[in-house]
Amino acid sequence: MALSTKDAAAALETTPRTLRKFLRSEGSGVGQGSRYSFNKQDVTRMKKRFIAWNEAHSRPAADEVEAPEAEAPETTDEEVTLSDEG
Repeated sequence: MALSTKDAAAALETTPRTLRKFLRSEGSGVGQGSRYSFNKQDVTRMKKRFIAWNEAHSRPAADEVEAPEAEAPETTDEEVTLSDEG
């Protein structure tokens, strides 16, 4: 049974767009009618290559990116005086 790009992407736990980027990076030609077509063996064979490629090309997660340190806002003498009164 032939699998579409959408089906193969689901099996690889990715999006069809990301799968197509991976296939183009490998120089894989487009299948019949300008569409990719896969079978289960194709997906099994490409899984390790895709995982390695995806790790190398994915953006770091938000919690892995160091955020710049926030500076404390500067206060003026007037602000300090007003806050001491209340």
